Amino acid sequence: VEEYEKLSIFIQELDSNKDNLKSVLHLAKSKILDLAMQGKLVPQDPTDEPAADMLRRINPKAKIITDNPHYRVIPKNWVCTSFADVCNAALGKTLNKATDQGQSEAYLCAINVKDGYFDLSTIKRTKILPEEFERYSVYEGDLLVCEGGDVGRCAIWQGNRIFYQNALHRIRPFTGIEQKFLQYFLLYSKGKNWIDELCSGVTIRHFTTKAMSNLVIAIPPTNEQKRIIDNIERLFILLDGIEKALNI
Repeated sequence: VEEYEKLSIFIQELDSNKDNLKSVLHLAKSKILDLAMQGKLVPQDPTDEPAADMLRRINPKAKIITDNPHYRVIPKNWVCTSFADVCNAALGKTLNKATDQGQSEAYLCAINVKDGYFDLSTIKRTKILPEEFERYSVYEGDLLVCEGGDVGRCAIWQGNRIFYQNALHRIRPFTGIEQKFLQYFLLYSKGKNWIDELCSGVTIRHFTTKAMSNLVIAIPPTNEQKRIIDNIERLFILLDGIEKALNI
């Protein structure tokens, strides 16, 4: 009986340590994103085109922001601007079963979009007219962001063409802005509660187009964005491997 009790205590300690380690892994990911979005994850290359020059080139109407408290210190070749100034954002189709016409098509809604991936266990269908196809199409590489519910949750679509409803924003960055950098920035912003702070609604929050325009992003040069993405993914793969081993 005594040996059994000792073994039971040992197993409980292992389970407790496993939970603690999972929390550490989560904190480690948050710290990696924190370093990445402040320009501290990878070294700067002075030969990179300054982000301010890139921004003026890809969007002359973009506003450079110099007084945002979230980014008191960033590398000198980075620039702060509105999230909406570095991409084309569009909401999906507003559904109305009574009036919608056209052929039946599969579409994505908020329940399909998770943090960094899609849950396709439930796929709904709606009627879409041929003249609406391009307006509401999602292609491989498009970033979809939840407008309602768990606001800011996002993932990059990797499948064939599909459609999407108005609970989602479809994000297509301007040339020079990496899609995955925007995805990691939104994940970082969610963790900081910046998106929640901007969203309207008492019971159901909405990450509206206006709220998106008020979300400030610090942009590195294009080549540095790519280096940041590579390092985040390399480190996340290591952490995910540890977590997977814990779940065996």
